[in-house]
Amino acid sequence: MLRCKPELTDFGPSYRRRAFHEAQQVARRHIAPWLKPEQEEAEKEYRCVAFAVRGDGQRVSEEIDECRRSRAGAHAPRPGP
Repeated sequence: MLRCKPELTDFGPSYRRRAFHEAQQVARRHIAPWLKPEQEEAEKEYRCVAFAVRGDGQRVSEEIDECRRSRAGAHAPRPGP
């Protein structure tokens, strides 16, 4: 009678862990050389965009402050003659 090896028929948690570990190793070998420069470029782009957004936010904040000051001045009682 033919019998299969137990490890060939065991597709339970231990098999899945081993398969996942092997997939991670393959991915590291093939993806890492490409991923490193991509991450560095993405970091540069993110910094540029964040700097621009921060500048835009600062300008909007200044415009809001100016608007509030001008409105406050418009409602203030004017000095008499």
